[in-house]
Amino acid sequence: SGPIAYWCNRGVGVQMWNGSIICFCPPQYYGDKCQFHNDRIIVTIHLNLTQSSYTIHSNITIVLKLVVLFLFENEVITNHIFHVRPAVEMVTYKKKRIHFPYSRSFSSLDHKKTRYFNQSNIINEHPYSVRIEMYKGENFKEPLLTAVWQYPIYFDYLPVFFLSKVLHLNEQNKNRNPCLSKPCNENQYCQQLMNDENKYICLCKSNFTGENCSIKDQQCNDGYCGFGSLC
Repeated sequence: SGPIAYWCNRGVGVQMWNGSIICFCPPQYYGDKCQFHNDRIIVTIHLNLTQSSYTIHSNITIVLKLVVLFLFENEVITNHIFHVRPAVEMVTYKKKRIHFPYSRSFSSLDHKKTRYFNQSNIINEHPYSVRIEMYKGENFKEPLLTAVWQYPIYFDYLPVFFLSKVLHLNEQNKNRNPCLSKPCNENQYCQQLMNDENKYICLCKSNFTGENCSIKDQQCNDGYCGFGSLC
């Protein structure tokens, strides 16, 4: 009650010890009173399990962890993680909506302004993308990377862009798997993309990081993460 309830537009106000009000804004808004709309990507996804092996093996202990990454030139800006239990998902249809705000740094705003007035750059270059990595967890086994989807963002110059996808887990053509040629180095996993079986992505193995996964992380190597986890 009182002025604090209406101070922060769509956000949540917290009164500090000195009487000032601090606003915590949802991802759609920014500003000291959450009074401005954020430029953002809105991702809506549904994991379709109807043609997957989970329709046959509905083990209640299996949990799928989906890591949704918002990328700029293959560098992670932010991420969102959620979990799906196949035994439940087969019965209850669910969709997930995620808001990824663009960075408001000077360099990011300048980059967006430059692209807006450069048609050839908009057509030929797509620096932003959304990648979804799915890991299978069962009992106390190490999580297993089972699927990857990656989608470029074609209209990043717009204030708001909706990306809506149904994630299918269809069996892929193993003979057309680009990973058969072993394009990744020994510190990387090669994963065929679920949404384009002619393409692949190289992801770092546990304990490795950096460009081309060339750096062995000492903290990970010293057992920073718990037993059976990925570091």
